[in-house]
Amino acid sequence: MMEAPHNPFAIALVVFTGFSWLVAILLWLVRSQVTDYEVYDVATAHALGSWIDILVVSGAAAAVGALTIMGVRRELRRASPDR
Repeated sequence: MMEAPHNPFAIALVVFTGFSWLVAILLWLVRSQVTDYEVYDVATAHALGSWIDILVVSGAAAAVGALTIMGVRRELRRASPDR
């Protein structure tokens, strides 16, 4: 079973990942409402799509960072002679 991260940087990255993906989902819902009409503001839909992409990619980068921190911590613990 995976341990909870005790590193404050890993915790911050996990929180940022969840928050950015949540905001991306909410913006996706807003964009679906904006584009629900036959005539809609294309610039607004494009701007929302760009923000969604930015939030998804930054959340993924934060998730990779958190996993890296947790993996390094695990490897250091496994390699420790105190085991």
